[in-house]
Order: sequence, then C-alpha cells, then structure tokens
Amino acid sequence: MHVVAVGNVFILTILRVLFLISPLISAIYLAVTKKPGY
Repeated sequence: MHVVAVGNVFILTILRVLFLISPLISAIYLAVTKKPGY
C-alpha cells in the first residue's frame, strides 16, 4: 500500500516536471532550429 502511494507521488512529480519543462524544451528547440547553418 505504501509502495503504491510512493509510486503514485513519483509519477505525479515526473508529470509535473515534464509539464513545467516542456515549454522550455520547445522554446530551446525552436531557437536551435531557427539558427542558420545548424
């Protein structure tokens, strides 16, 4: 029971981090792909 709760918290934390980081990743990706000769 406790292990399942820890696993759920871990998954929620990963999802939250991905949700926060994804705009940064897309912004960096756009900035890199827009560079000429890259």
